[in-house]
Amino acid sequence: MKRLVLLLVSVGACLVGCGDRGDDSNAADTAARAVIEVGSAQELLDALGPNRTLKLRAGVEYRLDGLERGVAEFYRWEEALTDQYELVIRNCRNLTLEGPALDKALIVTAHAYANVLHFENCSGLTLSNLTIGHAPDPGYCSGGVVAITDSADILIEASTLFGCGTEGLTLRGVRNLTAHRITITECTYGIVSARQCEGLTFRDCRFFDNQEHRGFVLTDTTGVRLTNCILTENTVNRFGQALFKTNLTTPDARIDIVGGRINDNVAPKLARPADMVVLQDVVVLSNSWQGAGD
Repeated sequence: MKRLVLLLVSVGACLVGCGDRGDDSNAADTAARAVIEVGSAQELLDALGPNRTLKLRAGVEYRLDGLERGVAEFYRWEEALTDQYELVIRNCRNLTLEGPALDKALIVTAHAYANVLHFENCSGLTLSNLTIGHAPDPGYCSGGVVAITDSADILIEASTLFGCGTEGLTLRGVRNLTAHRITITECTYGIVSARQCEGLTFRDCRFFDNQEHRGFVLTDTTGVRLTNCILTENTVNRFGQALFKTNLTTPDARIDIVGGRINDNVAPKLARPADMVVLQDVVVLSNSWQGAGD
């Protein structure tokens, strides 16, 4: 049984809660917000909409591949392969998916060719205390974990995005995203890709044991910063060219890395172009490119 509670969110509360992600919402966006407890994947699907917080329970596997497919105002199903479908959550401004703080809620799909979750036109999105990934054994996935398209003011916190899955985050047309204390691990092609994005901040995050083709791949993307993050035991092959790769050479496209550690990674280079990563107080050791004249 879903429990619905209406909360009146004051303008002051919004300014406190949204400050980390650069939210520029006006007072109209701080209207009454529904808080709904959801105990199954179907309840989660039925409860989707703007201006609401969906509270997920501990010990429940929110399995998306078993849901009946249809089209609704706030979601659609996109075919990724014959008989495999991706849930696209759309037009949900100020939506929060929140698991319990001490025991993250688990969201999975067995559809290996689909992103686990795809958010489209969902500005003001928050994902908190979640574990998200594919159900098959590692090595069988061609879809990513979380994709976000044409959205702004995003907060992802205290969550784990795990493979198999091609990459942890696939961002397109995203502005002002903050990832705080997230882990991306065991993805089979890379860590993060971003296209036409602006203002991506990663704080106290851990990226480890991601494999094969890519690390961070940034296309027409500016304002990327990593603070106190750990990147360890990731692999990028020669086709991926570097752990961090961007197609731009302008100052606003430089990747600022402050604090943290980069160690025991295998990649041809740290960055391509080489001067597009700026390091400050970062421990960099035992990586394959060190001592190779990079």
